Amino acid sequence: MTLLLQYTLIFASVLILVALGGCFSEKTEFSQGETVTYKGVEFTVTNVEKTAGSEFDKAKDGYEYVIVSVKIENKSEEKISYNSFDWKMENSNGQETDTTFTPVNNDTALNSGDLNAGGVVEGSLAFEQPQGDAGLKLNYYYNALFDENASFKIKLD
Repeated sequence: MTLLLQYTLIFASVLILVALGGCFSEKTEFSQGETVTYKGVEFTVTNVEKTAGSEFDKAKDGYEYVIVSVKIENKSEEKISYNSFDWKMENSNGQETDTTFTPVNNDTALNSGDLNAGGVVEGSLAFEQPQGDAGLKLNYYYNALFDENASFKIKLD
């Protein structure tokens, strides 16, 4: 084989691999039991609890509070920021809502802050959702101010 033909075949192979690379996308939907690794950070849903509320704060008629406990582990080499506003919940009607402020999870609520490399934080997020909705997804937005689409979604059991 001539040298020119060898280079042409190599070049064509590289082009094909690059073109095929665009056909594969990163996984963006996960199950509740999975740990999601995104940009060097691990996210895990550790518990989901549904409640009508307390005597001081009840969910509106036909709704319940869904309290999702999350664990965030910074496995990257850089400091990261975390915030409860990075999360939204999607229900089976396709409606996406922000976190709800309620005394139900006041002691465990995930607030906001920075997490150094190797750091871990755990906390809970509260959402008000239709009672008994079996199609709930917890959606994470890497940049909640500018991202139109969720970075990843976790289907809740």
